[in-house]
Amino acid sequence: MSLRPVKDKHSISRSVVNLFLAQNFPESEIILRKIIASDKFATYSRKGTISEKLIQFGDRNISVSDNKNSGFVLERFENGSSSDILKMENTPNGKSILSIETRNYTRWQHFVEKITQDLSDLSAFKNFYVEAIGLTYVDEFIWESSGEMAIEEIFNTNSQMLNEKFLKSKTSSIVSTFVDTQVSGYGLSEEKSEISFNEHLKRVIISHTYILQFQKLKELDGESYNSFISEFDSIHSKNKEFLQDILSENTQGLINLNI
Repeated sequence: MSLRPVKDKHSISRSVVNLFLAQNFPESEIILRKIIASDKFATYSRKGTISEKLIQFGDRNISVSDNKNSGFVLERFENGSSSDILKMENTPNGKSILSIETRNYTRWQHFVEKITQDLSDLSAFKNFYVEAIGLTYVDEFIWESSGEMAIEEIFNTNSQMLNEKFLKSKTSSIVSTFVDTQVSGYGLSEEKSEISFNEHLKRVIISHTYILQFQKLKELDGESYNSFISEFDSIHSKNKEFLQDILSENTQGLINLNI
């Protein structure tokens, strides 16, 4: 088969952990200054605030101003390219989202170590109250032959997620969202996915997000960050189950999915 994952041993082009926080941080610039003054996050070479434009419409004019309290971002580079991003961003509903992203994913255990270190370092500056957590994977494949993509060899034709119209198309996309309110020990779960391929671009892109909402707030402080890792392990397994359902056995073998 002429299919090649975008990485040597897996197909993950991007992985993002999200923590949905119950509080907003108008003092985000102060937190950033403390981070810059410390020796933590030393490997992140770029540290800055997130600003957004506020547009106000008056009777006779329009005013544009910068909101400097939108959050902050830390960025690490490898070989001149962005490899890791940590971002804390306030949202309009008075809450915020903390995200840890890597574009240089190797294996899950390595990413867990990175998450653990970043959460440990961040909790030294502020306690956070977490409503929900999420994990997003973006998997990409390239079809290296000039011939038509063998869609029925790439995907599992018996998958309940994929219909015949999708499998017989030249270019197609399936977007789905599932919400489960009966998750034992949790408030609810939400699973979002987009599966697409393009015959002209010779590319397959699969995005999968799994969000787990807690029944009550969980505090992230200097001692509790490890307790979140077991939840992320559980969400990681949901991603593997999703890929096992939609990909053919040959494609699974290309990315060492069952190792």
